[in-house]
Amino acid sequence: RVDLLIWIDDSASMREEQSTVTSRLGPLVLALLEPPDRDGDTRPDGPPVEDLNVGIVAPEMPSTDALPGCSATGSARVGCLLREPPVPGAGCEATYPPFQSWNALRDDRADAERFAHDVGCVATVGTNGCTFTQPFASVARALTVETRPGGCNAGFLRDDALLAVLWISDGDDGYASVAHPELFDPDAPLGPPATRAALHPELLEPIATFVPAIRGPKPAADCYKGVLGMIVGV
Repeated sequence: RVDLLIWIDDSASMREEQSTVTSRLGPLVLALLEPPDRDGDTRPDGPPVEDLNVGIVAPEMPSTDALPGCSATGSARVGCLLREPPVPGAGCEATYPPFQSWNALRDDRADAERFAHDVGCVATVGTNGCTFTQPFASVARALTVETRPGGCNAGFLRDDALLAVLWISDGDDGYASVAHPELFDPDAPLGPPATRAALHPELLEPIATFVPAIRGPKPAADCYKGVLGMIVGV
């Protein structure tokens, strides 16, 4: 049993990568359900996932109203799993449940293919988002505040499932610390907004702040049940 949370950068710099990302997420999901035999020994390379939840977390977080795609207050989707594909695609529905589910005892191969296709639909987040990418804060909120009873992600996390978090980005996390809101001020003499997180790490919230939130859904004794993966790089 696996609960897979995926965060995808929707800033303009992802234009070249976006189509590749969304086209490969379906095969990635199928590879979890039906592990391939890449080493040619006639056996799957690993055990299949038998019960899978997949959610795509909305990338929006509060930043500034002064730049396209950004907002000083974020949006109603902050920390929530996407229900509507941000970019409509062929064969995609207008709305989906907050997360996609597949179970080997209930679903067949056709269900697996449809499941993988639906994940790809919801994951087509486009490239009109804010230049300040903030995956740490977005993922942390998705796994804490919004998974509580009444939260927009309630029911996604299961106590007996492995938690896997994957995020995909071509920029640095740019979550400004409370003491340095100037990071989001486009008129501040800090260089281009797209590179400020890399140039001024002293203005960012320390990564250690987010560790308890990301690790928190699993008790300390079960810390092996959490996996964090990143496909990142400039």
